[in-house]
Amino acid sequence: MTRKGDRVVVWASQLKSRDLPHVCAVTGAPADTWYRVRFKTVPAWAEASHALAFTQLAPLAPVLEEVTMRRARGYLPVTRRIRRRLLMVSWSIFSLLPLTLVLWIAAAVVAGNFGPQSALIGPLVVAGIFTILAGLIGLIGILPLVGPRGRVFAGQRGHKDNVVELFHVHPAFVTAVQQVQLARAQSANLAQVP
Repeated sequence: MTRKGDRVVVWASQLKSRDLPHVCAVTGAPADTWYRVRFKTVPAWAEASHALAFTQLAPLAPVLEEVTMRRARGYLPVTRRIRRRLLMVSWSIFSLLPLTLVLWIAAAVVAGNFGPQSALIGPLVVAGIFTILAGLIGLIGILPLVGPRGRVFAGQRGHKDNVVELFHVHPAFVTAVQQVQLARAQSANLAQVP
C-alpha cells in the first residue's frame, strides 16, 4: 500500500547522473553512498499482447513486451547500512539458484559413487527443489517489494528523457527532491526574465 507522500517524479537522467539530493531514499537520513536501481515498465497497450496466448503467435508476446518496455537505470542516495541491507537481500535470493545446482550435482555424485539406492539422493534432490522454489518466489515475489520502486513513463513532448515516478521512498527524500526541483524552476524563471 502506498501513501501520497511517498511518491516523487524525477527525470531518468537525474537517476543516471546522480543528480538527486543527498537524503537517503529509504530512511530520510543524510545519505553517504549510492545504490544502483533499474526500473522497467511495460506500456499498457503492450500488455494487451497477452491475448496472443490464445493464438499461434504466443511466443511473440514476451518479445513485444521486451521491445516496447521503457527503462530507467541509475542510482539513488542511501546510507551505508541500507545499501548493505538491500544488497544482502538480493544476494541471498540470487544465491539460492546456484545452490540448487550444487545440491543436484551432489545428488548425481552420490548416485554415481554409492548407487541409485543411496539414502542421501532423495534429500539432496528435495532440498534442491525447495531451494529453487524459494529462489524463484524470492526473485518474483519478494525482491520487487524490497527498497524503492519506480514506474517509467514516456517522455513528454520535446524531451528525449523518460519520466520516472519513484514510490516507496521516505517523505524526507520526497520533500528534498521537491525543494530542489522548485529551486531550479525558480532560477530558470529568473534567468528568462529580461
